Amino acid sequence: NPYPSVGAVYAEVLARHRITIQAPALDHLFSSALQKAQSTIRENLDETTEKDYWREVARDAIGRFCPQKEKFSEVFEDLFEAFAHADRWKAADDAADTLAALKSRGYRLALLSNADKRFRQVFTEMGFDGLFERLFISSEVGYEKPDWRIFDHVQKYLKMPPESILHVGDSPARDGKGAAEAGWHYFIINSEPGTVGGHPCISSLSRLLDLLPGINP
Repeated sequence: NPYPSVGAVYAEVLARHRITIQAPALDHLFSSALQKAQSTIRENLDETTEKDYWREVARDAIGRFCPQKEKFSEVFEDLFEAFAHADRWKAADDAADTLAALKSRGYRLALLSNADKRFRQVFTEMGFDGLFERLFISSEVGYEKPDWRIFDHVQKYLKMPPESILHVGDSPARDGKGAAEAGWHYFIINSEPGTVGGHPCISSLSRLLDLLPGINP
């Protein structure tokens, strides 16, 4: 999750360009722009398409405040770089300890993210790179969740049957739908554990420690 809020980062960057907008308003504008952008599942992804994607999200959110093409370009480049480092993001408090414990129990850990190459740097700065066997980044694979092809790509790399894979995410539409169609087990992290909208949910990542025993060597 972004830390501080996306709106706060936008406000900070815009302020450097002498544009003053309050963070809550920018949170709303960004959320609306992102929801609109995510209404379509994309394919044939690469680093260029990903940067173009975020440029259009930013344009939809703040373009009205940067009517000059050159000004918007400058602001966007600063925004794109701002989110390339871990100090703009916050992992769940229980993430590192939970992942380390699962790895010590014998589980193979991989990360599957709808992201671009910036997040390899983010994960490294967070100290997670040593916990995962591999990072699967949608801009590098070419597809994004819930497209079945990105799940198939992961499965082929791991050389594991679908019933042996557990996927944990926070989006029913992307993580839940994609994992279900791939035949994987999955959980959606939700504040209300149980089953929400037909998807099995857990309240936090650390709940996995109660559900997954150690693996015998």
